[in-house]
Amino acid sequence: MPTYELWHGGRKEVVSVLRASVLYTSKYELLPEILDIFGEESFLKFLEIFAGRVFRVPTKKEFANVVRDVGIWMAMSHPNPEVRAAKEMEFVARLGYTRTRIRQIHEAMNDVMAGMDIELRQKDEDAE
Repeated sequence: MPTYELWHGGRKEVVSVLRASVLYTSKYELLPEILDIFGEESFLKFLEIFAGRVFRVPTKKEFANVVRDVGIWMAMSHPNPEVRAAKEMEFVARLGYTRTRIRQIHEAMNDVMAGMDIELRQKDEDAE
């Protein structure tokens, strides 16, 4: 996106057309912050992908819980059944989860990983 030198408030300023546009249309949105985080090129890609969509960003606590659950899945994926059993009992004691809940988390993540495997195989086939 081009920048322009403009006179504003009695002084010359370099103004990004993209930044001015985002600020003009986004008084109550987070687009200026997203532009600052990603930079112009990635911001335009973000708009290309997500324009018109509504999505929710998890809270820090919600995301920490997801990270914890991924850690449970990793521990429960250990090839040694004795290690898995010890980890399961550790999670029961430390987190207060039932063994059933730990297994549900593990199965749910297995489903996610199977989906990721399919996506990766499709990308590999597309690249060939």
